Amino acid sequence: MALLIYLLIVSPYLKAMEVMDRKIVRKSEELKEVLALQQDYFQLKEKTKMLETMVRSTPGFSLLSFLENLATQNKIKNQIAYMKPVTAASSERYRESSVEMKIENITLKQLVDYLYGIEQSRESIRVKRLNIVKKKETDLLDVTLQASTFELLVSTLGG
Repeated sequence: MALLIYLLIVSPYLKAMEVMDRKIVRKSEELKEVLALQQDYFQLKEKTKMLETMVRSTPGFSLLSFLENLATQNKIKNQIAYMKPVTAASSERYRESSVEMKIENITLKQLVDYLYGIEQSRESIRVKRLNIVKKKETDLLDVTLQASTFELLVSTLGG
């Protein structure tokens, strides 16, 4: 009789408890993974929000006009050999505007002042490339630079 009770009641109960214990351990591990992913998600969401804040530009902002006006302010407009928009990669969320320009026969101070003006802009402008060639037997420089900015087309954050 005891054997029958063991085989019909106790043994299945112990096996069911063992299965449940394994499920609890597995589900606990899955919960830890979900919580870690949730933490990663919130960190990425915060970084995205910060980047979108940095990327936002003034409506109607033109990088080409800005660089030209800055050159006029720094009295180097006459030394600009060329200034041309560059086709840049875009996505459904962002559009990159780039301008390549060559400035000839400028002093180091003029270059530094111009780059400082770009850096201090309210817009998020970055210098992607900068090539400086010193003229022989003078202190003048020929500079080729590419500046770019990003425009946010669609916010990735719902709120």
